Amino acid sequence: MSWQTLFSNLSQPAGSLLARYLTKDIGLATALKEMPEEDRKILNQGLLAAVSLTAERAAEEDAERATRIRDFLGSDEYGWSRVRKMFPVSHDLATYEAFRCSPKWPALAEALAATKDWAAPGGFGLLFLGGPPGVGKTHLMEAAYGTLLALGREAVMLTEAQLQHSYHQAMREHNLEWLTGEVNSIPWLLIDDLGLVAGGDWWQGILDELLNLRWKGAPGIKTIFAANLKSEDFSPRIASRLRDTSNARRVLMPAPDYRRLKRPNSEN
Repeated sequence: MSWQTLFSNLSQPAGSLLARYLTKDIGLATALKEMPEEDRKILNQGLLAAVSLTAERAAEEDAERATRIRDFLGSDEYGWSRVRKMFPVSHDLATYEAFRCSPKWPALAEALAATKDWAAPGGFGLLFLGGPPGVGKTHLMEAAYGTLLALGREAVMLTEAQLQHSYHQAMREHNLEWLTGEVNSIPWLLIDDLGLVAGGDWWQGILDELLNLRWKGAPGIKTIFAANLKSEDFSPRIASRLRDTSNARRVLMPAPDYRRLKRPNSEN
């Protein structure tokens, strides 16, 4: 709370009184000493009222600011997750049961088991699903996301593009620090399509720090991310975190395009 803001909220009598004494080119402490008791009482009452009013207005501004950010993050245009609208109506499109495994591709069963373990209470906190497009990475993440929502967990699923857009918007809103804190503390965070957007060193640094902080915060906070990359394609620090089997898992899924496989009860 600055003195300038405080003085701007003074009542007219107290403000005029203070201005009259300060024009004598003396400090506030000296002015208070020179004031008659009655003037000092008026000023003290005015200052107390100004402090209360300033604090009240600051709280209102903070509340409005937080509401504006949350509305922005939850809007259709900038929403955190494209999956949220799928549940419960489209529940069959993203479930563990609908995921097709094959003995020819044991990594798919491994990925399914790892995703279920990640979404369960306790256990490891960081899971990386890697592999070419169409092997089922997004399907598994949606299944985990739906399971978490059904259990009432505080979970957020989004793509890297959505995350980056949110950061850019927060920068324009001067809310980057707030957003960073929010993202770093989400209990269950699912990031899809990592590595598909260009962002330069600044954005890569953001992602690197985000994944590192969430690795440190596990198992209190959990993170799963998918990419058409190998774990060694990440920064040395993140690659090292993924090798920590006590708190992380990495599953590479070298399989054919999952979206072309015949699903149960499908006519295609």
